[in-house]
Amino acid sequence: MTDNSAALQRARRREGQAKRRRALAALQAMAEAGEAIGFPAVARRAGVSVSLLYADRDLLARIGAAELETDNARLRQQVGQLEADTSELADNLDAAREMNRELMNEVNRRAAALAGAGRAEASGRRS
Repeated sequence: MTDNSAALQRARRREGQAKRRRALAALQAMAEAGEAIGFPAVARRAGVSVSLLYADRDLLARIGAAELETDNARLRQQVGQLEADTSELADNLDAAREMNRELMNEVNRRAAALAGAGRAEASGRRS
């Protein structure tokens, strides 16, 4: 019986290195495409198991960092949109306040006109 354990170990090592290269290529392609990065997504794209990604410390660190970066980019985008929405709401509030002032001035003007007309009518009746 021949001992082929060394050959099996080399084959396993080559297979592991190929999987690692596929995972790194998948990660890079996803990052360049601006895709959401996570362990399951990278594993699917690379055709490897999620446990392989977690077991390789370098892949674990790279995917974790990329995942955080995509989360941060998404959050920065949301903050920018919220700031724009807040600015638009502030502008709308200012416009509503100005319209309210104009309407209150019109109400006061008409109330004064009615009060003046009422006094004139009352003094006309007394004469």
